Amino acid sequence: METSNWNPATLLKLSGSYWETCTLHACVKLDLFTQLADGPSAATELSKKLDLDVRGLTILLDALVALQLLKQQGDMWVQGGLTWWQWAICTVTDKIYFRFQAEKIPAALAV
Repeated sequence: METSNWNPATLLKLSGSYWETCTLHACVKLDLFTQLADGPSAATELSKKLDLDVRGLTILLDALVALQLLKQQGDMWVQGGLTWWQWAICTVTDKIYFRFQAEKIPAALAV
């Protein structure tokens, strides 16, 4: 068995993978890519459409920019780093994941 050469940089990268995954899951669950498919949108506009807190949504949008999945142009956000087929794979994969996870939750605990 091969041993890993752990150092602060590799541990930091590993710990960062979790927030990156959570950010993508939140984006797909909220259907943000679809909301931005028709063009740029402001956080206030998106928060009204999706019935979300504008501050929380802005934090999520900023995280998506950091991941290069969205781009920010002034106070507007636009789709950034994904081609249409990559977006489709993320959306389908994530919706299957969430559906699978929801089926595992007992009915008494489901929201």
